Amino acid sequence: QNTFTSFAPRVSLDWRYAEDSTLYATYSKGIRPGGFNAALVTSTPATIAQLQAIVPNAGLTFDEEELENFEIGLKSTWLGGRARTQVTIFKNEWKNGQVANSVPVVAPGGVANLITLTVNNGTADLQGLEFEGEIRATENLRLMATFGYND
Repeated sequence: QNTFTSFAPRVSLDWRYAEDSTLYATYSKGIRPGGFNAALVTSTPATIAQLQAIVPNAGLTFDEEELENFEIGLKSTWLGGRARTQVTIFKNEWKNGQVANSVPVVAPGGVANLITLTVNNGTADLQGLEFEGEIRATENLRLMATFGYND
């Protein structure tokens, strides 16, 4: 039995520094509650031992996941409204990421089964850059492009 309590704020600031351009900054925090691996409740000790040999951090429960997001971006409209661009840079801190795994185990009698488990993968720092652009070249032709870099 466990209880998860969370606070997930989101704060965004926009600055329209020119008629067709906005600079923005955002901070947000997202949380996914923890839970339990139902497949382990009815598994035999031998099956649990097999699972933990393959996935050492597998357990009956897994912790809640958190993602903190920091983002700065620029949105602009050009050429009398015929073109628009958006550029964003971001940095995320991902803690206790929940990852589902299908793990093969051999039951008595030699039958292989897949058991799905959720485990926490620790902490990861994510960062990147995204670009979106669109231009209406003519009344019937629209060109769009996107680019993303993630580390």
